[in-house]
Amino acid sequence: MLRFLADENLNNQIVRGVLRRNSNIDIVRVQDVGLTEIDDATVLEWAAQNERVVLTQREFDEPLPDSLPLRNGKGGATKNSAFCSPLRIGEGLLLRGQIKLVELTLTHDLATMTNFAYERLQAGLAMPGLFEISRRVSVGLAIEEILLLDECSLEGEWEGQVRFLPLR
Repeated sequence: MLRFLADENLNNQIVRGVLRRNSNIDIVRVQDVGLTEIDDATVLEWAAQNERVVLTQREFDEPLPDSLPLRNGKGGATKNSAFCSPLRIGEGLLLRGQIKLVELTLTHDLATMTNFAYERLQAGLAMPGLFEISRRVSVGLAIEEILLLDECSLEGEWEGQVRFLPLR
């Protein structure tokens, strides 16, 4: 049985639906533990200290327009739900020394929970797992996926992993 921490970006209908279907699931919201409006890095640190797998949700899923200038720094972006780092934009994306023009998907605030999770892993810090749910995923499917994770996962199975729901 997993222990979950629902980020404040996670749709509360999902949390309520999970608890309605299985009231024994160990899920707390950041709001319940005094982490409202706290930065993602601190939320991940709390989750690691309390051995809770983080559930988060993207705020935006629409492709960025071609003319939107992104800046290098504490931002992050995903290409087809995969982490891309480092990020530099000019005429294209400089990724591992090669210019590539790519379609980017903006996550909730460019300083994403996913980005901070990867930073924790690169720094060798504990990260009990993170699941990011696209807003395109229905509430019902998100609930089913979380229930399945809880039912079928072993303790520590998701340590050091960032995954995107639904799992396919």
